[in-house]
Amino acid sequence: MKSNHSTSLQAEKIEKAIDDLEQGIKEILPGRKIVDVCQDLKEVIYEAKKKSLRNKTQSFTRKKFVKLFFIAALILLATSFITLGLSYLLNFLGSNIGLEEGLQLTDTAITLLLPSIAYIFYRLKDNIKTYRSEVLQDLHKLRMLSHIIDVKQLNKTPEWLDWKEQQSKHGRILDRPEKAFYLEFCSQMQSLIGKIAVLYIRDVNDPALITAVNEIETLTTGLSRKTWQKLMLMQNN
Repeated sequence: MKSNHSTSLQAEKIEKAIDDLEQGIKEILPGRKIVDVCQDLKEVIYEAKKKSLRNKTQSFTRKKFVKLFFIAALILLATSFITLGLSYLLNFLGSNIGLEEGLQLTDTAITLLLPSIAYIFYRLKDNIKTYRSEVLQDLHKLRMLSHIIDVKQLNKTPEWLDWKEQQSKHGRILDRPEKAFYLEFCSQMQSLIGKIAVLYIRDVNDPALITAVNEIETLTTGLSRKTWQKLMLMQNN
């Protein structure tokens, strides 16, 4: 459970960062809709913690069940071979119980074992498939939030500073420092999205999920870099 504890601590750190970011937006940029994204991120990270804990518990249960199953299978096979050996020995000593009866008992044991193996592997595969499907939905939401953040700061460009300012919906115009803070907040959100995505694969070794998380990290890193380029140009103007 050490890995799950580490995941929980990491999630709490991200939640604290989101709370600090939300508070900063409310204090420096009151009334801006970008703060709503913080609530969306909190919802996703809540789902990430819940799914991570459930997957960890299911993984522990699966490992324990599989271990017990193989122990039982070994006992069953050992019993079958012992039965076969005794039948051969009794047949050799002239008993009425022959080798054919021993083979039938062994065949019966194996016939009972095979469906159990098939059922266990089906259940394991079904649990993994369900978890993958749920996580991919959450990752899709994170990807959409990343694009929403990018759209919200599209007009916060260095060139925009030289345009005729238009009155905002909230009755005031962002000055240069506030625009810089706005862009920095957007960049921090992109970084947090990448960190939240990684939470889903800390205890999972699923190629599809790893690929999806890597794509989100690449996306958020690229968009964050683009935002910082705007900030640098704004400082130089």
